[in-house]
Amino acid sequence: MSDTGIETTDEFSYVDKSTGRRATFTPKADEAMVSLERSATSDTLDDVVALPPLLSISQGYNLERGFAAVFVAPSADMATAADALDSVPDVAGSIPVMVDEHGASRYFLPDELTVQFRADVSAAKAEQIIEEVGSRVIVRQRTPGYYTIAVPDGSDLFEAIEAFARRDEVAFAEQFVASAPDLEIVGKGGENLRSILIHMIEEYARHMGHADLLRECVDGRVGQ
Repeated sequence: MSDTGIETTDEFSYVDKSTGRRATFTPKADEAMVSLERSATSDTLDDVVALPPLLSISQGYNLERGFAAVFVAPSADMATAADALDSVPDVAGSIPVMVDEHGASRYFLPDELTVQFRADVSAAKAEQIIEEVGSRVIVRQRTPGYYTIAVPDGSDLFEAIEAFARRDEVAFAEQFVASAPDLEIVGKGGENLRSILIHMIEEYARHMGHADLLRECVDGRVGQ
């Protein structure tokens, strides 16, 4: 697990290779992203939120994808929370939730990043570079040359981004954001995204006819 208890924001930055600007993030003191091993279950989540430095699941979790967002108790600091999380066998790593320069919370996974190689770099060469840096491919994305990869052992997320961005063969490298990678992500209310969207579609369909009736009463038009 990476050390997440450093007070300064210097380690939470990298140069965005596509723009040349340095992107800097401020770690939140009360919320963390936790990455989980493939063996993690709902019991793992119970063990995580039962830890004294933690309060509850914050924005949601996805066991299949292997992450959870959690609230950190006001009485605890992030280093204490990280040490406690380290004691749970099925926890792979953790990092504070980050706040970007626009004030938005960013939910990065601590042990994954995405890399886009230049168009003239073959898949074989790209994967050779990934292996040379000490990483491994997690997902080969549909876009040619675009990969989700693991943070190399001994590096933290932002160091890994900088290391790949320095390579001439790489177009850009950035964090993997755990927003809603699929419809099975579960929110803090207990429903997954699939159920919420189905409910919204049903409600929308149920009320569409009401709007048509009101319009017909006003101007006599039917349909459309």
